[in-house]
Formats: sequence, structure tokens, C-alpha cells
Amino acid sequence: MPRWRSPASAPVATRRRRSFPLARRPEDQTPGVTQQYATAFDLGGVGHAIVATAFEGRPIKLDGNPEHPFASGGAVPGTQRHAGLSTFAQASILHLYDPDRSQNPTSGGKGASMEAFRSALAEVRKGLSTTRILSEASSSPTVAYLRARLLEANPGLTWHEYEPLSWDNEREGTRKAFNQPVRGIARLDKAETIVTIDCDLFIEHPAALRYSRDFARSRRLNGSLGIGKMNRLWTVESTFTNTGAMADHRLGLRSELGLPFAMALDSALGGGGAPNAEFLKEKKVAEFIKVLAEELKQNRGKAVVVAGRRQSADVHALVARINQSIGAPGATLDYYFEPDPNRRPHVESIAALTKDLAAGQVKQLIILGGNPVYDAPADLDFTAALGRVPLSIHLHEYQNETSRKTTWHLPKSHFLEAWGDARTWDGTVTVAQPLIAPLYGGVSTIELLSMLLGEEKGGDVLVQEAHAKLGVTAGWRQSVHDGFVPNTQLPTAQVTVAGFAPPQLTQSQAGGTKRANGDIEVVFHISPFSYDGRYANNAWLQETPDFLTKVTWDNYALVGPETATALGLENDTMITVKVDGRSIDLPCHTIPGQARFSVGLVLGGGRTAAGRVGGQDGDTVGWDTNKVRTVAGFDIAGKATISPAGKKYELASVQEHWDIRAGIVPSVNSEGLQQRLPELIRETTAKTLNENKDYTAEPASGFFTDPKRASNNDGPTRAGGQSLFKERDYTGHRWAMAIDLNTCTGCNACMVACQSENNVPVVGRKEVTATARCTGSASTGTSAAAPRSRTSFTSRSAASSASRLPASRCARSARPRTPTRA
Repeated sequence: MPRWRSPASAPVATRRRRSFPLARRPEDQTPGVTQQYATAFDLGGVGHAIVATAFEGRPIKLDGNPEHPFASGGAVPGTQRHAGLSTFAQASILHLYDPDRSQNPTSGGKGASMEAFRSALAEVRKGLSTTRILSEASSSPTVAYLRARLLEANPGLTWHEYEPLSWDNEREGTRKAFNQPVRGIARLDKAETIVTIDCDLFIEHPAALRYSRDFARSRRLNGSLGIGKMNRLWTVESTFTNTGAMADHRLGLRSELGLPFAMALDSALGGGGAPNAEFLKEKKVAEFIKVLAEELKQNRGKAVVVAGRRQSADVHALVARINQSIGAPGATLDYYFEPDPNRRPHVESIAALTKDLAAGQVKQLIILGGNPVYDAPADLDFTAALGRVPLSIHLHEYQNETSRKTTWHLPKSHFLEAWGDARTWDGTVTVAQPLIAPLYGGVSTIELLSMLLGEEKGGDVLVQEAHAKLGVTAGWRQSVHDGFVPNTQLPTAQVTVAGFAPPQLTQSQAGGTKRANGDIEVVFHISPFSYDGRYANNAWLQETPDFLTKVTWDNYALVGPETATALGLENDTMITVKVDGRSIDLPCHTIPGQARFSVGLVLGGGRTAAGRVGGQDGDTVGWDTNKVRTVAGFDIAGKATISPAGKKYELASVQEHWDIRAGIVPSVNSEGLQQRLPELIRETTAKTLNENKDYTAEPASGFFTDPKRASNNDGPTRAGGQSLFKERDYTGHRWAMAIDLNTCTGCNACMVACQSENNVPVVGRKEVTATARCTGSASTGTSAAAPRSRTSFTSRSAASSASRLPASRCARSARPRTPTRA
């Protein structure tokens, strides 16, 4: 089991960066032997339970906590100890050692010290009654406890929360359906029919890891559903997602059509009246809804419907009614009370704050995490509004775009350097403990809040105070050891859908699936490389190919083949996207599965203060799609115009997948396909194999025959195994990895975990593109390699120096998988 440790046992780096050796070996630490400790971190207001492995005082690897009540469970029936971790969580350890992390406070853009900030803090505390606090989303009970104390002590203080990727539409939808916001968690291991409406269950959903595991359990023949049964997945979405790739039945529709689709499905199940929408009359759509409704009726109590974050509150309310009509609550769906039901929606909150900032009504602004200068809705002009505040303080791990615009910047400690807590999506309180002393003397969010209260208590003391306020009875040492507080899940909610007015369709929603230029839909898509931009300086993520596009480093616009043909757009070329008077130029990536006349803009690019890997000071990576993201079009924007920009741009794609389907690349005609396909796919007949025992799919020339590998014979005339090179002989045990493609969701966590486990360096965008071009894996959408339109800075090509863990990790011994309980 994970063990507790004291942060004092870690080597301490002073501000002068002089390291002192340990005079006495810490308790339980044996040179050359790894140790594991339970901890947690918060991403977008959702906690993740972690087991961190440390080697001689340094964290080196992160995994899921296999004993956590929500994060763990067997993917295969009969197994219990298993817990996954997302790509972003796996890669977050790299930030701990990132040389671009903030290393000291700044005041007015110049270097300062924590002592200078403490001196200025007395005046800040005097003005707290007229101060605004803008926080990134947090599920921490300790943050909530300190927030309540601050608001009580300072009646005029106002707290705002903002998150660029938010599930507030679900909150507001359930509020509309049940007259109170609740949180739904599906039981995919109990569902024979699973339906998603514009929702990526396995990557983007806050319960993605749990859903992936439960889906695998019911996806196996003779799995959790019983002998001879497995689930069926139906997906309706605009952007081709990992969930859509796993679906048995997938319907590509513009995201805005999710509302009339939900209304039609609700009507087919006996709910409200069917909407008068033209696209519902199309044969493919009508047949899809008819068959789906019949299956949902047949599987009453064994089916569930889930809507995504982009879908409006009206869609989520309709989904709640659909789930009630098919008997999902209590069978395949559980509802939980929201921990903060009165919180304002994120977009509404930051809009109200920006309005007051611009009006000069705010004298002090404290920003806890986040990067609103970069990712706030473009029409708010948060940067200009921030400039009207006399005093502003920003706490963050990096001196990012927002830090450069504030009066004070404070370095924030990494989650592996600080005490804290978080709630997983079911509400289980999960404890975070430090594994190493702060490398750059940063402070955590709860420590800064304590300073604002006139205290300077340690993080562990603050967490214990908050837990006592919650009424936690579990022992502190045991909670730290286990990594969670048992029996702290959110209370379940027994709710019934109340009557609500039928939604009204817009003219576009009432139309068909074809649209004219100027009426194109734009949706904003999570980045597989940087989430919403916060991981832009993480080289591991930047070089992990997207599961579907196989593109690395840059972000882009996702365009379907029919849309590209109709608008005259080509793959690997620059296009101009205009939305509500704002425009951006970025590369076009043409991909089958993207809904007709819906364009997906990937978030997270174009950072100007991310670091030497993610872009800084005019040399950026990707494009800032937030420039066309507004309050009204925060999730789905309409009335967009798309046009070619007249420039080539070669995306760093590591896999060729363009020339096996006509229509995607105009330069590849049917004759070219007939010539190229036999090179990609070898076909023969059973008769040929029976008559010619020496048949081979391709000539054996060019291979190395190694007599030592004679066991590799695949034909009676072979003298030895065929290989491109003479392979090394291994003795003893040999290990292999098998992947069940029926349950693999393509989350890429294994790829990032492999980089972390084996200390694999990255090479940078330039080298990825060059390698793909040399091996024939580059996209054939351009007749010649297009040069990068901006100069690549050297450190990005040699990013391995910033993407590797301490060298001592390479020489460590195998870590024990079951450490001794404390």
C-alpha cells in the first residue's frame, strides 16, 4: 500500500540552488530502492487519485491509486487492483523539473522576494472588503473552507471562478430538469445500450477513467453483463472523437443539431412533441433515431444516455427526461448533489468580473491559477480590463501571459511539493502530500489564502482543519497513507424530472445538414497536447500523436471531406476562419468523420509565454483559437466563414492515412488508388494459399537471415528467421504486451507513461516532420514539403533536455509493486 512520508526527508534546494547532502539517512529510505506514496492533484475542478514513485527523494513516476474507491477497480472481471491515469496526469510530473517554472516573485515585471511580498501584504489585507478573487476551478474542500472564512471576515469580498473547459451546461441542465443542480455518473458496466450526444466519454469527461474501465468490463463477451452479452455504443457528434471511434453506430451531426436530435429522441420515447427540423427527415438520420428508440425501449433499465459539455442546458434537461423514461436512474445512472450548487456559471462569472474591472470598480484583484489573459472569451477583452486595476496579484507555476500583466506574480508550488486535497468526480476527498520540498520556494493556493487571513499555517494544518470542519472521523495518518478519506462521497440525490417549457429552435437548427459558407458551425475542441493550453510547455504531450489525426505539436482546424470540397479547402494548407467579426489563420486538417459543415478548432496553441517548448516571446507553437471564441459562441459558434488563405503548411503527422480513400486529397485519383492500395494492403485467395505453399505476401529480399532465430520460420523452405537486422539475444524471462483493441479507447496514456517510465527524450517538431517525410509517412496532401512559416527555436528541436527526469532515475532498481504498509 502507499506509504506516508514527511517532506522534510527530501533533499532541500535553497534559493541559491546549492544542494546539501543528507547528514542522516531518512526513515524508510534505502539507497537504490524506490518508494511509493499516495497523493492527488486537481485538473479543471476534478481530483485525480495518484500513487507517486520516488527514487532517493525525487518523484519519478505517477500512476493511479489502486485502492481509491472511485479511481480503482478491475477492468477484467475478477480483478480488483487497478487504477488508470490520464495523459495529462501522467505527464504532469515533467512540470516539476521544468526549468521554465517560475523561480521567484516579480513586482512590476522586476524580480522580487517573498519577504517583499509579505511586507506589501499588510496593505492588501486592509483592502480585502473591496477585493475580487478570480480562481481556477477547484474541488478542494480546504480551498472551500478557506474561501468561506475569507468571505465571512470580509463582507465586500467577491469570489469568481472560471475554467476554459467547463461542464456548467450539465449543471444548469439538471437545474432546469430537477430544480436543483445534480451530478450524474453513469454505470457503464451495467448498461447494454450506451448513447452519447456530442460527448467524449473516454477522454474529455470528468469521469473518463472510470468510464473507460466500466466500458471495458461490459464490452467483453461474458463480461459484467453476463454470458454471451456485451454493450452497444451509439454516438452522435460533430468532431470525430475517441468515443466515436469506439462506437458501433455513429452519426456525424453539427453540434448545434444536438438539441433537435434530443427532442426527436425524447418524442420517439413518448416525451414531448417532435421538432420541425429539416435534417430529421433525411433517411440516415430518421432511420438512426427510429432504431435507437426501439433499442432503448427494449433495454429499459439497461441503457443510459450522456450529453457532452458543449451541449446546451436544454439538451441536458432533455437527456435527464430521456434517462428517466428508459429507467436509467438507480440502474445505470446515479445522481449526486453538487458540492457548490450556488456557484455562478464560469462564463457568466468572468463576464461579470471583466465588466466591473473595465468600469474601474475593482481596486484589488487576486488571481489564483489560470490564465485569463490568454483564454478568457475574446469579446471581453480581459487584458484591457485588467490594466485598469491598481493592484493585481497572480499565483501560478509559470510567469505566463496573465502574470506578465499583473502587478505581482507569485510562484506556485507544484502539487508534488505541497499539501492539499481534492474531490474525485464522485466526491471522495483525496489527500495530496508533498514528496519533495519546493524547488523554487513557491507557495500553494491554500497557503496564500491563509496568508490573506493573516495566518501563515502549514498546508497539512490547513487540510486537517478543513477536514475537521467537514466532520471527517478517519485518522489523519491513515488518510495520508491511503490517499483518501473513506466514506466521503457526495450524497446521492433522489430526483424526478419536473415539467419544463419545450426549447425553441433557431433557424439553423431547424434546417438541414448542408450549409452555405457564412453559415458554417465552429466548435472548440480540447487539445490532446495541452488540454486548454496549460500543458503547452510539456514536450511529452506535444510529441504524443493525436489518436485520430496522428498530428504532433501544432493545433489545427478539423474539416470533413465534403466540407473541404464544397469550400475549396485542402489538407496541409492555411485557411481563414471568421467568426463574429474576428478571424484567425491556421492549418486545415481534413479528416473523415468530421460532421458536414462543422469545423472543429483545437484549443491550446499560440501561447506567447508558455516556455521554451510551448512558445514564448513571439516564437509560438500553434495558433491561438481563443481569438475567435466569444461569450455567445463559447462552445458552439455559428455564422462562420471559411476560406483558403493561399499558403501551404505541413503538419507534423507521423502516419499516412490520406491515400486510401478518394475525395480527401484531390491529387490522388482512382488510378492512383488502384496502384497504391496493393502496397498498403496485401490480398490473396484461399485457393492461392492451398496451391502455393511457398506463397509470400512480399519478396524476402533485403532481410537478414539469422540462424539463431530459426524458430521464427514461417515457411518450410526458410533456413532461419527473417529480420531487418541481427537482433540481440536475451536470456531468462521475456516480456510482451497485449492490447485488447475491443476495449482500448486510444487515450494515449500508455504512450506518455512509457516516456516517463523509460526516460524517452523528444526530438521536436522539425525532426518529426523530417522523419515522416523520409519514411513516406507525411501527408500526401501537398506536392512538396512546405517549410515552417516561422523560425523554430533551437530548444524546441532539442527539447529532450527539458523533457527528461533526473539522470539518477536511469540507474534505479526495479521499484516494488507492493510496498510495506506503514
